[in-house]
Amino acid sequence: HLIASIYRKLEDYENAADYYQRALTINRSLKKPVKMSSTLRGLGDVYSRQDDYINAIKYYEEALLLARQSKDSIGLASINHSLSILYSKQGAYKKAINYENNALELNELSGTTNMYLALAIHRSQLYSKIGNYDKAYQDLMKSAEISQEIDSKENTAKCWHAMGNLEGQKGNYADALNLIVKAADLYEELDILTSHANCWFD
Repeated sequence: HLIASIYRKLEDYENAADYYQRALTINRSLKKPVKMSSTLRGLGDVYSRQDDYINAIKYYEEALLLARQSKDSIGLASINHSLSILYSKQGAYKKAINYENNALELNELSGTTNMYLALAIHRSQLYSKIGNYDKAYQDLMKSAEISQEIDSKENTAKCWHAMGNLEGQKGNYADALNLIVKAADLYEELDILTSHANCWFD
């Protein structure tokens, strides 16, 4: 499973799928439903990244079934998040929001703060896509507060940058400038140069 994940990050999807299938065979023989579900989600991610949505959904649905049977709330949250990403890539933003809402509810049961941030920031992007800027801003503001509490500077900068863009869209240019400059300064401190440059471009 680990080798497959590395290949997936390297965008070597052929080898990633091969190693996920090997891991799936082993986990099936050992009757480990949680690991099987995780491996199936990995396969879904591989196909989703190649825009093969039919195969991606097939593996995600298998993963969901196993995660429900084993009452794996973290796994369920992750799969719902993956489905949210898949549907957002297809432009089905309202459906994507529904899956992200499910993921956030499940994450409250036994998830982590970092996972919450990933889910909430993604949902804010979806709200922006459908023009619901108030809900997008609420997600970002809460995420920025949590990021500061846990000293996650990159997520803080990401939230400030997105909040600044939203303020700009609403015509609040002074607030937009303040937030984007704060984000740019933090990106510069972290030496994340591409994001720093993007702030000045905005």
